[in-house]
Amino acid sequence: MCAAMPASAQEFDLCGNKANVILKTPGADASPELKKFWGVWGKGEWAGSICNALVVSEVNGDKATVEYFYGSAPGVPKPGSFVSADATMKGKYLFFKSSKGSDVSYEFTGGQLNGWFGSTALDKKLQKLK
Repeated sequence: MCAAMPASAQEFDLCGNKANVILKTPGADASPELKKFWGVWGKGEWAGSICNALVVSEVNGDKATVEYFYGSAPGVPKPGSFVSADATMKGKYLFFKSSKGSDVSYEFTGGQLNGWFGSTALDKKLQKLK
């Protein structure tokens, strides 16, 4: 496997989370389908009020490193994130598990990401920020 090249960190406010993001150029062996998801995505929304953002920071072969961010909302007292280092493609979907074992998937459509957390779909698609 070819290692991705390191890059410098950039700070983003992702749903109230201060995130130092390092995007590594996808490896030469990176799946073309996975490369579509590479970057910083934000301004998504679950259930009409919960902010959602996603960073796909590295793509090598058929695996991607992702960090998922969410904002505070009723019943969610503070923003947070979880990391999954083993996101993969399942058909046309980027797929990984939440820290509590829920299925999370995203579909690249029209330059934006549509997402599902379990069976709940995003109300507002993610836009590419970087």
